[in-house]
Amino acid sequence: MKIFILLLSLFLSSRIFSQEKVVSDTSLYIFKAKLIKVEPLPPHCGIFAFALAQKFEIIESNFSPVKPRFIVLLIQPCPEFLGKNFFLKNRVYYLQVSQVNNAPFSYIIMNSYKTEKLLSFWIRDIKFEVQNNSKP
Repeated sequence: MKIFILLLSLFLSSRIFSQEKVVSDTSLYIFKAKLIKVEPLPPHCGIFAFALAQKFEIIESNFSPVKPRFIVLLIQPCPEFLGKNFFLKNRVYYLQVSQVNNAPFSYIIMNSYKTEKLLSFWIRDIKFEVQNNSKP
């Protein structure tokens, strides 16, 4: 009986104190995409980290399964850091994305599209082209 308890203790302690392997995906993809609908910003990141999922239409992609005109969900961690009017409907964005969240913590994702079966990606970098409407 003592041997059983000792073995059980060793097994449990190895499981409790071992570190889990962190899954990381270093694959980054480049998208050019148009925002279909602007979603309300989540609460500011602080004690809890929030992310926002929004629908985009792909214009160009270097990830072969994602073709032009595909609709995808792009998840932006802490979107308030980009500014209040950063996301505008029909604006074209240049994005660097990944299929996984590589942060050492999880986010509370505000996602109005949970029931839709859409591919989703985490935004690593996002920019938009400023339109210059002035005439020379």
